[in-house]
Amino acid sequence: MCISCQRLGRWLPNCSDRRGPRSVSPPAPPPQIVPLANYPAAGRPISVRSDRTRQSVRSSGTDGSAVSTASIDSTATINSVHSLMSLVRQISHQLYPKETLVTDLRNWLAAVDPVVYRREMPWQPNVVAAYNEYKRRATVHSSAHKAFLNYFSQTRSYTTPEQHLERARLAVAWGEAALSVAEGRLTFIETYRNAYSSTQSIKTHIDTGSDAITSGRNAVAEARLNYNKLWVAYSRAANPDVFA
Repeated sequence: MCISCQRLGRWLPNCSDRRGPRSVSPPAPPPQIVPLANYPAAGRPISVRSDRTRQSVRSSGTDGSAVSTASIDSTATINSVHSLMSLVRQISHQLYPKETLVTDLRNWLAAVDPVVYRREMPWQPNVVAAYNEYKRRATVHSSAHKAFLNYFSQTRSYTTPEQHLERARLAVAWGEAALSVAEGRLTFIETYRNAYSSTQSIKTHIDTGSDAITSGRNAVAEARLNYNKLWVAYSRAANPDVFA
């Protein structure tokens, strides 16, 4: 039979040799669709490896130390990637109002007379509590960022699919912490506008809040970058064999 008949697996009326197909192969079954699952809490360190490859990846916690070597099959790995990217989109979306708040605070500060501005002292207990809370968030943010940088450095020379996933997970934890500290610091300024020693101090705190937003944007970019590298390098199909 002709090439067209061979491709279709059946004889065409205009077949050039008029002999039709020698044999017909049954159609291949469609690939199995992997259902999505909920991704584990971003703050909980995990380690992912393929049962097919038997390759273990040590997972970094927020302090950068190796804490787990648990094995999760390839399907769970893929499900984790999809759910991670949902978190990335949420972080990115929630950063926009914080950027608007930075603009509003800067506009307010521009209208404040530094000679007239006075600090209210002593701080009330609620002011002290809010201050301590955003300082605590700043510590968490610093640790999360450091955990990502440490793991990135450890996997710089050769990166497996599971390591790209772990980078993305750590970037999400970093992004969530950046969003949290930006919210805490900027909300403190908005709520307690007379808690500072000077207008210059207010400006410094607004700039620091803006830096936290930038850090969150960088974390989102890193999570997306590692997601894209994972799928471009190893497959875009939602199939467990992608990690075989």
